[in-house]
Amino acid sequence: GDTVEKTRQLLETLRAIHAHDDEAAAKAADESRAREQALERAAAAEERLEVEIGAHYTTKAELDHVYAELEEAPELKEALEEKEKACQGLRDEVAERRARAAATRRELEALAACRAQANAALHAALEAQDEYRSEHQRARIALDEARQEIIRQKELVNEQRSALEARDMEL
Repeated sequence: GDTVEKTRQLLETLRAIHAHDDEAAAKAADESRAREQALERAAAAEERLEVEIGAHYTTKAELDHVYAELEEAPELKEALEEKEKACQGLRDEVAERRARAAATRRELEALAACRAQANAALHAALEAQDEYRSEHQRARIALDEARQEIIRQKELVNEQRSALEARDMEL
């Protein structure tokens, strides 16, 4: 009774672990794909921004040259300031995207660690299940051997009883 109940409980626990691991693996795969896609988009955007920043630096250098030649032109000075603000905005955006990409990488690493822990727990549970099965099999074999010994002992007792009864009849 207890062994059957323990077996049933162990099987229910293992099923729950399997279901949880399958769910965690599916969720991890989905999140991993989504994060990888986000990282790819961020990397592509970062590359585009770096090209634009390079173009803006070139433009800024050209504007600096013109600015040096025409300091008295207020419109040119205003345009230069706007370009500088735009370049700073782009640099800030690149820095923000790099920070987000780093945060996403950390999340992916944490997710991978969580999955590794879940896999280790599942592996331990499967080993425990195998050990339980082996123990159960050994117990069944011992029980069968004990039953056979009881049957043999009963037969021996019956034979001795019959021999005693036959002897008593002769007397």
